[in-house]
Amino acid sequence: MNRHMTPPQSDETTATWQEIDGLIAELSRISQSAPSPVIFHTALVDRTVDALAAVGGAMWFRTPHGELELAYQSNLSSDVGTEIADCHATLAQQCLELQKPLMIAPHSGSAEASERNSTSNLLQFSPIRDGGQMWGVLEVVQRCGLSPQVQRANLRLLAMLCELAAEYHKEVERKQLLDRDRIRDRVDHFVSQIYSGLRLRATAHRLANEGRWLLQCDRVTVLTRHGRRFRVRAVSGVDQLERRSRTAKCLEVLVSAAVRSGEPLWHCDGQPDIRPDLEGPLHDYLDTAPARTLGVLPLAARDESMANAGPTSIPPDGPDEFDPPSRLAARQPLDSLCGAVVVEQFAAQRDRPEPLSIRALTHHGGLALSHALTLDRAALLPRWRWVNRGISLLESGRLPRIVLVALIILAVVGVLTFVEGDFFIQAPGQLQPILRRDVFAASDGVVHRLPVKHGQKVAAGQPLAVLRHSALELEDRRIRGEIQTAQKRLAAVQADRLVDTAGSAPDRRRYAERTAEEESLKQQLASLDAQLQIVDEQRSQLTVTSPIAGQVITWDVQGLLRARPVRRGHVLMTVADLEGPWVLELDVPDRRAGHVLAAQASGRKALEVEYILSARPETPLRGSVRDVSFVTDVNPQHEPAVRVTVDIDPLAAALLRPGATVLAKIHCGRRPLAYLWLHDFIDAFRTWVLF
Repeated sequence: MNRHMTPPQSDETTATWQEIDGLIAELSRISQSAPSPVIFHTALVDRTVDALAAVGGAMWFRTPHGELELAYQSNLSSDVGTEIADCHATLAQQCLELQKPLMIAPHSGSAEASERNSTSNLLQFSPIRDGGQMWGVLEVVQRCGLSPQVQRANLRLLAMLCELAAEYHKEVERKQLLDRDRIRDRVDHFVSQIYSGLRLRATAHRLANEGRWLLQCDRVTVLTRHGRRFRVRAVSGVDQLERRSRTAKCLEVLVSAAVRSGEPLWHCDGQPDIRPDLEGPLHDYLDTAPARTLGVLPLAARDESMANAGPTSIPPDGPDEFDPPSRLAARQPLDSLCGAVVVEQFAAQRDRPEPLSIRALTHHGGLALSHALTLDRAALLPRWRWVNRGISLLESGRLPRIVLVALIILAVVGVLTFVEGDFFIQAPGQLQPILRRDVFAASDGVVHRLPVKHGQKVAAGQPLAVLRHSALELEDRRIRGEIQTAQKRLAAVQADRLVDTAGSAPDRRRYAERTAEEESLKQQLASLDAQLQIVDEQRSQLTVTSPIAGQVITWDVQGLLRARPVRRGHVLMTVADLEGPWVLELDVPDRRAGHVLAAQASGRKALEVEYILSARPETPLRGSVRDVSFVTDVNPQHEPAVRVTVDIDPLAAALLRPGATVLAKIHCGRRPLAYLWLHDFIDAFRTWVLF
């Protein structure tokens, strides 16, 4: 397209054509960024009128039926009137038919002809075309009095702008064709997937997931009709469906009320007009699933509108028109419906689904869902499926291999069920000598002397630790001092009493006082002797002795207790007889203690135990259960456990150390192999499923 003409060599003309070049460049940018034809038509007319200093202008767009309709007008309010409007439309139609620019002088043309200018302005028309494709007509209303040169120049400028508009519409048509091809590809893929099976559950899931991809929405829910109610069958992106949830129940109520009339429902966020019978169910559902856009589309086994139009027919689209989904399906009676599809979008601004996609979803989805429902409700259909599979196996020659595999499976099941093995319960534990005692502090004090060390052999009654109690020592000194003072006073009183005679009255009175004082001092001495005896007993408790003969098994006694303050009842050390008998103390988990108790209650001999030392796992040792605690306690790992005491072989005592950790297996009889391997799973099944 030649958009530039050689202007005259005057400064005013040069500036004018620079403005025209700027106008064309600006319209080119708008044509590349305009989201819709309305925006482009508005910019084209307004900027053309401003550039040409015209009275007004208009854009006439050609409809798919070949007629012209006014797409946009600017400053033509003075020409309002049926006759004048028909004049503009008729002249624009003439320009479209002639396929060349027209310039009509004011009040020109015969009175009988329809192609006449009834206005007082100069009318200029230029067709928008690309080869043989006609898009519309651009009209400009000029003032009277323009020179012929200016009129011809304006007409040439209109032709240039119409070429630019033709390129824009050609690009728009190319994008529409690409979009339609993309939609057709999605429809073809959807159709191939939706008819790939006949099972109801699989068909409903394919309809939900493939329908979501087809409509490019956020969620699609498929419901099937049961009488006058609808039941949720599948939700896109969800494998396990919870039909008892409040969201599913509210959706079923909403769909049952929405399709009762047989018409689709399409609700957008903020839409004020809601059918009275749907207002309550719709608000209840939106409280649980806040969708910004929601559509309920009935599914019928046969869609007459699609049958007549064809499954891939595309409705004619205007430049700024979208058929709402509520008008894309014909009214369907409730008895002819097999289900419904709920389309949801959660974003605030999203493109609405294409009409062809919705028609394909309702048409093919209804057919596939209806066929699946028919086969699912057929009598004896599941049994006939098994019969057909058996016949296919016989005809294919794979029956011998299947029988062989079945026999192997039965043999394995028989072995696991009827062959028994030893049933063991594992439990961790420690080795300890039977005769062991903890040595406690009998009084408060500070450890003053430790005559023993770790591993030292001690006799019964041998001192193990000597404590000091400063307050007790101070009390002992005080009492002994008071005793000495009282004894000296008593001796003095007794001497005075012997000197005194019982002659005169004063002497007798002094004698009586000395006698009373003597008795008081004797009682005070008796009390002080008793206190001293108690203090001596307490001081004797400061010496801690061994309760049994054995060895000190507490590690680093000197470093642990030297000069350490202790309180009464505090454990100082442990003494054990390592040369005597030993036992194994096991902590059986509470969840497995029932097997041990049941085996013990069976009345057989003592339960056998096999164990290994953590320090010597290569040497297995044996023992027998001695006693099982009747109390469930908490083990050092803070888990409930039952204490089991096991007698061990005396010959193994030389290999043992106090507190050595072991892993033991308690023999609890014989069980089938399946129970031996799966008893944990069986117990969990009984706990979580059967209980």
